[in-house]
Amino acid sequence: MALNMNDQWDMFEDLEYLRRTFREECKKGTTCPVCERWGHYDGRPLNVTMVRALSWMWSLSDEGKYWLDVPAALRADDKRTYDFSKQYSTVRHWDFLDHKLNASDSRTKESGVWRPTRLAGEFLRGEVAVPERVWTFNKQRVLISDATVWVEDIVKGFDYWEMMLTDWQF
Repeated sequence: MALNMNDQWDMFEDLEYLRRTFREECKKGTTCPVCERWGHYDGRPLNVTMVRALSWMWSLSDEGKYWLDVPAALRADDKRTYDFSKQYSTVRHWDFLDHKLNASDSRTKESGVWRPTRLAGEFLRGEVAVPERVWTFNKQRVLISDATVWVEDIVKGFDYWEMMLTDWQF
């Protein structure tokens, strides 16, 4: 049986319908009807660990002026001041970090080199509120909350100037 152009167009409409439906159902969790992969939007609130990681990176990057090789900084941390797990890369979903592409080694996915953005500094100084929660899928932000949060809401008594006086240098 041969397909005519109208039948083929219907297939594309069906594919778009499946994509829209899958994305909508990912809010609560679902299985893809095409590949049977589990899909769920991971909701993450901005938390104390993330703010600590961000402030660590902000300070070591000289307030966002320089790129920071995070794996190298972690290896050099003989005082073990960094105990924030891998939260540092998660704050990118709030637009707090720029990520340097990995052009030098094709065997690795990411460079591990980050630079805090102007928004990161504004947030840490208490000048702006940011979305309280983001939802991600495949390491991409897909939704943000309407509710916002200030740094003081997350870290009670947070003092930007005290944080900047912390000796993060190794």
